[in-house]
Amino acid sequence: MNDVGNFPHELLTKIFARLNNIDLVTCLYVNRNWSYVVSAYFLYRNLRLANTGSLNMCLDMLDQKAMTNRHSGQVQNRDYGSFVKSIDLSYDGSTMVLNKYSLKQLASHFHNLEVLKIRNSHDIRDDWVTEMLDVCPYVTQLNLSGCGFVTSRILEHPKYANMRLKLQSLNTIFCYQFLGRQSNIALPSLTDLRLQVMNQAGFEAVRKLVQSCANSLKSLAILWRYRRDIESIPISTNIDDILGESKKLQKLWLDCQTGEKVEIRQFPKTLTELHLYCLCSSQTVEAMQDLANLKRLFVNYTFVSQASLQSILQKNGNGLEALGYNEGSGRPLTRTCLLPCVHLRSLQTHLGMNLELAKVLVELYRDRLEHLTNKWEGHTYLPSAFKPINGLWELLTQVPWVKIKSLDIVNAVVTRETLRKLPDAFPNVEYLGFIISLEEDLSPEEWISYFSQFPYLKGIGLRQDLRLPFLVSDFWTGSYLRRYQSVYQDWSMNEQCVRNEVNPIRNPFDTWPQTMVLHDMASRRG
Repeated sequence: MNDVGNFPHELLTKIFARLNNIDLVTCLYVNRNWSYVVSAYFLYRNLRLANTGSLNMCLDMLDQKAMTNRHSGQVQNRDYGSFVKSIDLSYDGSTMVLNKYSLKQLASHFHNLEVLKIRNSHDIRDDWVTEMLDVCPYVTQLNLSGCGFVTSRILEHPKYANMRLKLQSLNTIFCYQFLGRQSNIALPSLTDLRLQVMNQAGFEAVRKLVQSCANSLKSLAILWRYRRDIESIPISTNIDDILGESKKLQKLWLDCQTGEKVEIRQFPKTLTELHLYCLCSSQTVEAMQDLANLKRLFVNYTFVSQASLQSILQKNGNGLEALGYNEGSGRPLTRTCLLPCVHLRSLQTHLGMNLELAKVLVELYRDRLEHLTNKWEGHTYLPSAFKPINGLWELLTQVPWVKIKSLDIVNAVVTRETLRKLPDAFPNVEYLGFIISLEEDLSPEEWISYFSQFPYLKGIGLRQDLRLPFLVSDFWTGSYLRRYQSVYQDWSMNEQCVRNEVNPIRNPFDTWPQTMVLHDMASRRG
């Protein structure tokens, strides 16, 4: 045991990486060497505090540890706060009350912080962020998406010149005022940039930012919203100018929901990932057809024709790993379109109201697909809007899908009979989402016993079919489901990523809380 206890940290990290959090906590108490590795590399390296209770507990623990260290004379690098490299203060749909004092107190412990995420909080102001950055000089990734009142002032002060030189990632989507004023900040080391544009000045600011990091930028996301009757913006000219500055761009996301067509003359030839959520002109489609190295393609309401899509997939199919296609309920994918995609690992699409596409998926991909999402724009919480695909689950459970890691089907209901088939049909699933329809609910113990049949399950996105109201058990509001649902939500919001740090399901604009539709049927009792 002494030899094992003195293993080098590099070897211990590889061993501990295979353990769950419960086992890691146990390893804390083996010896001082193990305790340090578990604390520094696993338990405290990446912290997520999604509610006020977690934030206050963390502050109390850090303050107590720091006080103990001062009294005992221990060195500072044994303080838990010094282990933290990434902190995520993200509203999770429950309660998170942030204030200036708490943020400053928290940051005072994180002198080695590199990744700062404060998302979906309208309380945040510029000076709150700058006071954190004052004591966290090593931040290289900054995500403030959903913090509506934050502006570019947080980076403009001369004292942040060194940080601007080293900043690698900046996300201010849904920060409506970030580019609301003239700003000339340069971020020459930026590799990932995600911004929201509200007016013409915003496009010009994005162009200047991209120009400043043209030699390093690899991924770019631009979302724009405005009222066309107030301001008319020459979108196509702006986007073309911005893309013309991007020398090494690999990933591009464009989201425009103003009803106008986007015209792009040429996409960078270096692109391997393209997300479009906008109407595309014929010129844009022709530019897409020139791309030949795509690994991930997501098109949503672009109104690209089936023939054009087939041409794009034919050219990129051999290397394509992920495909998202949602062009409306009347335009599902076809077998001809999918045939070139011989290495597809992830598919997100609308399956249509018949089983034709589902049969194609069984034929082509049951031995290779890892992620399958039935994309649907309807609302499962409106009984009148829900139109299930009859026979879908029966078809999917006829054969095992041994490589499926995530599965979310929202257009078909799972019955008691289907429940029995799922563990055999998807034996290696990690994230499981479906709609349940039972005349009589299972007890909490029965539900827990059922989900234990999935040996690798990490998260559950379980919904109720509201067309069939009935009295449900405490399972729906119990800690077991809440815990698994929270993990599912984190994963679906890009918090837990798959290989190469790429989430196969979501796009970068899904930054608002994506709480699953977990209906508390207890409110319907009586």
